[in-house]
Amino acid sequence: MTYSAHPTSAARLRLSSLTLTPDKAAAALYLGFVAALAGAVIGPLEAALAGTVLAFGLAWASMVDIDRFILPDVLTLGLTFAGLGWALAGGAADALPYAIGAAAGYGALALLAASYQRLRGRSGLGMGDAKLLAAGGAWLGWMALPVVVLLASLACLVFVVGHAALRGQRVTAAPIPFGPYLAAAIWILWLVRLGGGL
Repeated sequence: MTYSAHPTSAARLRLSSLTLTPDKAAAALYLGFVAALAGAVIGPLEAALAGTVLAFGLAWASMVDIDRFILPDVLTLGLTFAGLGWALAGGAADALPYAIGAAAGYGALALLAASYQRLRGRSGLGMGDAKLLAAGGAWLGWMALPVVVLLASLACLVFVVGHAALRGQRVTAAPIPFGPYLAAAIWILWLVRLGGGL
């Protein structure tokens, strides 16, 4: 669902891939702050502090994706390792569902992207999305991944169709930054987990 031009992995790993204009940077910081505050209100302090990393990482990644259709590796991989580190704090056995989640999240979207490319002859989903879902799996575990994808897809569909309807236009095949929808779904499920629902 995202970008037509793919920067090299080296380019996505550079810190320069994180740059945003002042207004978009302010929006990312504001979103990260509000999300982190919600986590602090809902969950226990230790988990809420760990979730602050997730909140700001997801907010910044979303804004970069909206700005230029990329999800920087420095963020997606960083969030993946941070999530696995958080899971490992509970012991290696407890971390297994999160390690599986990271692998399954990446593998599922990477396979979907490769299948679409083969069938349609063009890119339909970026590898950044696969890496962001890997981060979601690292923080939430593999069992949450279907819900993440479902929530993100439904939100994206509602927004695209609603936006087109409000403008009196047809839905087109224009590129859509899917990262923000994935990020929102990951964060919603993280809040549910903080509240004891997962």
